[in-house]
Amino acid sequence: MPEIATHAGELWSTDAHAARAAVGRRLDMYGSFQAIMGQLTGGVFLTGYALALHAGNELIGLLAALPLAIKLTQLYTSWHIERAGHWKRSALRAAALSRSALLLAAGIPFVVASGSLASWLLVVIVAVSACAGSIFDLAFLTWMAELIPASVRGAFLGRRSRVTGLVGQAVALVAALGLDRWRASHADAPDAFAILFAAGALLGLIGLTFLGGVPVPRRKESRVEEPSITEALTGPARDPNVRRLLIFVALWHFAIGLVGPFFTVFMLQQLGLSFTLVMAFSVITNLTGSLTQAYWGRLGDHFGSKTALRAGTYLITLVVLLWFVVTPHRIWPIVLIQFISGFGWSAYNANLNNLMLKLAPPGRMPSYIASLGAASGTAEAIGPVVGGVALTVFRGAGLPALDAFYALFAASLVLRAVGTILPGFVREPGGAPVGHMVRVMARFRTMNIDMPFEPMFNYAFTHVARIADFIARERTDVPTRGGAAWASR
Repeated sequence: MPEIATHAGELWSTDAHAARAAVGRRLDMYGSFQAIMGQLTGGVFLTGYALALHAGNELIGLLAALPLAIKLTQLYTSWHIERAGHWKRSALRAAALSRSALLLAAGIPFVVASGSLASWLLVVIVAVSACAGSIFDLAFLTWMAELIPASVRGAFLGRRSRVTGLVGQAVALVAALGLDRWRASHADAPDAFAILFAAGALLGLIGLTFLGGVPVPRRKESRVEEPSITEALTGPARDPNVRRLLIFVALWHFAIGLVGPFFTVFMLQQLGLSFTLVMAFSVITNLTGSLTQAYWGRLGDHFGSKTALRAGTYLITLVVLLWFVVTPHRIWPIVLIQFISGFGWSAYNANLNNLMLKLAPPGRMPSYIASLGAASGTAEAIGPVVGGVALTVFRGAGLPALDAFYALFAASLVLRAVGTILPGFVREPGGAPVGHMVRVMARFRTMNIDMPFEPMFNYAFTHVARIADFIARERTDVPTRGGAAWASR
């Protein structure tokens, strides 16, 4: 592998193509191992492991809420990371701790009998892993933000997400098939889940060897004064521009959490779909998101992260409208729903962190990313609780089960629609209106991406641009921190 440049200026100079390629390969390898670890130790497999250990519904709900709730700790840990300033060292140490904890979780069935103690031990270990993982996320994002220029960051990281997403999905499907065969002859014994956890944790640790070869950016200037803990905790919220973004993120993720977990319940209980079919629908969303994330990242680099993010929110809101036409006798719209959802969420996920990184002052990126995680995690953790209570209230009021879900969908739709307006109050220097992005895509096709969605764009560009001009109007009378008016055109 070629010698890798030692800092961002060298790495992204015109004569450093081989070094950039080497860094890209290392990040691809690390990301692939990371994606496999995430699939084998989270989501469906984590829930299955808890059930195999005879965990109750309360503990399973706690396991689902832990990664979101623990994001609140980022407000405090970001202060330590900013003071240390060693992004790579902090990221690698936290990642090693997180993966080692998951390796310990794999040993639970072999040292503790299944039951209350075993399930609570799983919760504690997952909490430790999530805490370390939240520190890693902060340090890693700051590391990448200083290493990769903002002008190409979206496309660079989006391409990595596409590669790693495909690898993770493929391994998850193979693991699910193997798990089904195991369970056919071994009932619900936790041993198979323990093996998956061990494999995932070990692969995650192996992936860190590739991440360790990525260079550390060299700071252009040293910090004269370390940030106080008060500044780290409250600084982002006191920035008017960032505060508007945090309000949007909190409302948006609350609207998502309000109904997100209940789409699966709706499909299983009200539509009577099999678990295999529900998983197949989920794969459509994940694969679409993986294939299009680099595309949206490139759009964000060219037109502005906020612009691409807003386009994604319109698609995600449209998805809720389509759920109203789904009935037990008409399930085919779910395919369209999953496709559009994957396309919209890839736009959102590819650009949200990048937008915050653009708004954060130099040297303050960890605390700004932490505030984003705290706002989104807290809101999305509260959302399912409110949604569950709302369903109970709707049923108690005499609504049929199907109508109770539709009522919850309607509440989420209203909140999402309001949420799509709020980014218009956020200033991103150099950003373009959504309608302008759509017109440029139609006229020049500057992205030059060979995609299966091109025919849809060819015939819809003009009308979509006109609609976007109407609903995505940018505010030109919102003051910045200094009180000056701005316009994002």
